[in-house]
Amino acid sequence: MPMLSDQVTLDIVGDTAAEPGYYIKLQHLVKELGLESKVSFHGHVGDKAMLAQFYQRADVFVLPSVVEGFGIVLLDAMSFRLPIVATLVGAIPELVQHGVNGLLVPPANPTALAEAIRHLLDSPTLREQYGQAGHNFITERREFYSWEAVGERVLQAMQPLLEIVS
Repeated sequence: MPMLSDQVTLDIVGDTAAEPGYYIKLQHLVKELGLESKVSFHGHVGDKAMLAQFYQRADVFVLPSVVEGFGIVLLDAMSFRLPIVATLVGAIPELVQHGVNGLLVPPANPTALAEAIRHLLDSPTLREQYGQAGHNFITERREFYSWEAVGERVLQAMQPLLEIVS
């Protein structure tokens, strides 16, 4: 029977220009460990159809941030019914409920991160359950998280400032 690590691949998607030194370090580490066939760096993916393909191919969505404001990518991942592994930083715990729609781990703790990922990869039933719970979470709150709703709240918050300026 093949080991789980033989079956796992990692697609890293995101803006590499924000911290190029970090990504260079990651690329060197991947090469040093001989994981070039398992880890792919894709950089920023602006094409929505291509980004959707990454979500559709994934079994788990991982956001191992050490600092995070809101984590809108989590909502995107939930819309594709992906279970989440993320860190206990910023607003992430407001979106990811540990043991309900994903697993939360301490930031900068690679052991805990790896254990959470392995736990989900080993349990297709749990992945499906968490993925569905995440999808339900955003579906039930669509009016709160939609761009229109967010824009309206921002406009309402800015209205007093606009009145002062004009």
